[in-house]
Amino acid sequence: MCLAALAVAAAAAWWFLDNRRDSASFANASPNTAPGSPAADDRAARQESRSNTPREEKTPVPAPLPEAASAREFEAEYLRTTDAADRARLAPALASLDDADANETVARLFRIERVAAVREALVSALADTQRDTHLEAKLRLVTAALDRGQPRNVRRAALDVAAYLEDPRGLQLLRRAAKSDPDHELRDTAGALATALASQCR
Repeated sequence: MCLAALAVAAAAAWWFLDNRRDSASFANASPNTAPGSPAADDRAARQESRSNTPREEKTPVPAPLPEAASAREFEAEYLRTTDAADRARLAPALASLDDADANETVARLFRIERVAAVREALVSALADTQRDTHLEAKLRLVTAALDRGQPRNVRRAALDVAAYLEDPRGLQLLRRAAKSDPDHELRDTAGALATALASQCR
């Protein structure tokens, strides 16, 4: 009887000690690793979010045109370019060729361009060309850019180019704009440029 009672007591003691160790292990578990803890749930949610987030694809950057590119190559690149800022950056390089093809290309692109800032860049680029080359094509573009239906910034750029060309026909365009432009500030600017150009043409 005594031995049986001792065996039962020993078994009960071992069971009690094992339960205490399990309770202590659970109580001391790190809040970041304990299953079901807020920190563990939050970390799991972040990992799942990262795994489900699609990776952004980088837009390929077009290769630069060679320095000796022709007007036709510039036009092809221009027409392929969907970003307006990139098209505007192509305008000075195209106009700087300053041959017959380049000037005709600038005028053609101006007619089809829908973004006012790019049209302005195409017109302004003429101020970086030679004054006495292909004047007919340049004056046609300036005339189109001074149309009342063009945006204000496009007409303003055209006034500068008309004065820059230092041609009597450009002077006539300035005097016309000084009387008929719908913007009073541009009328004043055109009048001032016409006066300055007239004094140079005497």
